[in-house]
Amino acid sequence: MTCKNCGANLPENSVFCSKCGSQIPPAGVNNGDETVLLSREENRTPLLGRDSLSPYDDKTALMLANPEDDKTAFLGDMQSGQNNTPPSVNGAAPVKYTEDFWEGYKVLGIIGQGGGGIVFKAIHTRLNKEVVIKQIINSNGSLNRNETDLLKGLKHTYLPQVLDFIEKDGRCYTVMDFIAGSDIEKLSKSGKKFSVKEITNIALQLCEAVSYLHSFKPPIIHSDIKPANVMLQPDGNICLIDFNVSLIFDKNAKTIGGTLGYAPPEQLGISLSDIKSNSEGTLVLGKERLRIDERSDVFSIGALLYFMITGEKPKTNYNCQPVSDFRKDIPDGLLHVVTTAMMLNPAKRYKNAGEMLSAIKNIGKLDKRYRGLKARRIIATFLAVTLMGASVLINRQGSVKLNREHEEKYQDYVTQMSEMIEQGKYEDAQPVIEAAEKFEPTRIEPYFNRTKIMFFNSDYRQCMTYPDTVITLEIKENEQNDLKLAAQMYEMAAESAFELEEYDSAAESYQQALMYDNQLIECYRDLTISYARLGKIDQAEKTLQLARDAGLLVDRLELMQGEIYSAKSNPKSAYESFVKTADMTKDDYIRFRAILVCDKTMLADTENVKENADKMITFLEKQKNLVSAEYESIVKEMLANEYALADQFDNAAKIYEELMTEGMLNYSMEKNYFNLLFVKIRDYGKASELLKSMKGQNPDDYWVYMNSAYLLISVENAKEDQTQRDYSKANEEYKLAEEKYKTFTLNGKSDANMDNLRNSIKELKSYGWIKEG
Repeated sequence: MTCKNCGANLPENSVFCSKCGSQIPPAGVNNGDETVLLSREENRTPLLGRDSLSPYDDKTALMLANPEDDKTAFLGDMQSGQNNTPPSVNGAAPVKYTEDFWEGYKVLGIIGQGGGGIVFKAIHTRLNKEVVIKQIINSNGSLNRNETDLLKGLKHTYLPQVLDFIEKDGRCYTVMDFIAGSDIEKLSKSGKKFSVKEITNIALQLCEAVSYLHSFKPPIIHSDIKPANVMLQPDGNICLIDFNVSLIFDKNAKTIGGTLGYAPPEQLGISLSDIKSNSEGTLVLGKERLRIDERSDVFSIGALLYFMITGEKPKTNYNCQPVSDFRKDIPDGLLHVVTTAMMLNPAKRYKNAGEMLSAIKNIGKLDKRYRGLKARRIIATFLAVTLMGASVLINRQGSVKLNREHEEKYQDYVTQMSEMIEQGKYEDAQPVIEAAEKFEPTRIEPYFNRTKIMFFNSDYRQCMTYPDTVITLEIKENEQNDLKLAAQMYEMAAESAFELEEYDSAAESYQQALMYDNQLIECYRDLTISYARLGKIDQAEKTLQLARDAGLLVDRLELMQGEIYSAKSNPKSAYESFVKTADMTKDDYIRFRAILVCDKTMLADTENVKENADKMITFLEKQKNLVSAEYESIVKEMLANEYALADQFDNAAKIYEELMTEGMLNYSMEKNYFNLLFVKIRDYGKASELLKSMKGQNPDDYWVYMNSAYLLISVENAKEDQTQRDYSKANEEYKLAEEKYKTFTLNGKSDANMDNLRNSIKELKSYGWIKEG
């Protein structure tokens, strides 16, 4: 084949020109979306790594348009043009479609068509709802009931619902929900720039949807995740579309492939060795027969996030510019997730979307506070240990017990542990750690890595005591051990205890960390704060001076000083120190710590509530625009609380409404928002709508039914005409609350509000407002 741009001769199935770099669309490529369809026989690449496809491998291509820019070719318009027959697809004879072609559906027109089939927009006449009907191109006209029932049983918030399957005139069709909104690709092309918060939220939802598919036995592989197939709906949620159902119903489907830039190498049959040796040359599709599994979807999710962050489609030769080169506001943790997901070698990616989801949820533990401060230092230590071991073997062979092969095998364990943990593959790392412990029980690296996994998994209770149980005399006396690793183990143990607010244990572990490595001067910060929170002011002030002498950064010193003032019950000076810290620091975590403790300190000063609230409102209004996306919702929640303390209830409600619009209102915050609407603002309409939403999310929580009863009683009490009052619905909600409350009280808990509600209902009954039966 030849390049149409420069005329260079190229190998068959070249993706781009090795001379001029122009894109070379292979046979079967749709030039609009660069979807590559490869012949199964010619390229020998099965879609799911097996010759016969499973009934779980649903991949319906839905090309759904935003209602505002709907590109549906309406049948009425087509008929006026005397042509309502779409062209043939994949050699199938064209069919003339009419408005009532399928019984029970009113066909509006064709949305689009591609290698996966023709897509129609229609109205389900009985349900009176818009649907999408798609021709299953490769079907032989016979549907398997088990397969169709399985697909109709797929139910997930972020996936379209399969409603029906139709057989007509020897052809098969699938019916799915019509998804309103606009896809990510269109939004980006229209100039939309996605914020870190939006990217993270979409990543979470997308991984939830794909994790659901991967949870089936065998797993359902989507195989075409890309910006055009992720719809952003009007409510802010996503919907992942484009399942190719045709590959379920035809076990001998001739075509496979994916979308260039978003499909991983193994899905296109591209050799990894070819990618490495041809970074500027030609890649050949279908060269290798590689296994395609959940990790293929993981790559595509990473590529989609790459597009959202950079605004650029990933390179089709997989030689992508690092994400960090494009934007400086992306947290290290998110960069790490995208990089791991897009590893060319599937073994180095997350095992499935569920593992990737877990990594995204723990981005905070992978950001600069954790990965920057610890992981990079840890990696450097690994290298140092490795090099030191090699040096010892060369120069002191007489004193080293292990031979070269033995040491190399151990260092191989060390490297494997490091790489797996760096990629967030904690479960995979466990057997390697166990093997290393058995191989060399007095070497420190396996125990160090166990500590890291506990810490990154937030297993703080176990992490805080683990170093004491494993750092034995044998480990301390083993000359091959770098005891700076012991220092870092105690540092993680100390931070775990600090997170649990067990400051005695935290202080002891910070001291141990500094004993093993006095260069860990960041330990002085939380050691000082631990002493301050224990009321050991003298020790806190001495440690603060040690930190100054060690050269700790000024923003840390100011934060420590604020904590000491707070412990001394001097809120005015504490406030000044925390404000100084926030103003001077360039570290997001230090800024957040200053804001958090400042708010706590000022709330504790109950004698000056309104004066302090006014101060905090000024402080927080400024800081909410400076903190990173990771902390923004927490700062806004603090601000809403301060507005409420200042009796500025409308402003507090605006903050909560803003958080709700951004999808950042968790259940606890929703409860606060409801109390504000109900008790302070008395906006019963909004309060009722919020309760309905909360009830849907938490149907077993007595709290929502209890407050629903309270709200209904208040609504009826507000009616001036007593003859119009009806407390029956309030009584129904009360009964449900009592039923749910029984579970709550099993643990010995109680709620005075339920007692008050019970008394209110009794009183209403005694006056005849509520009649049983």
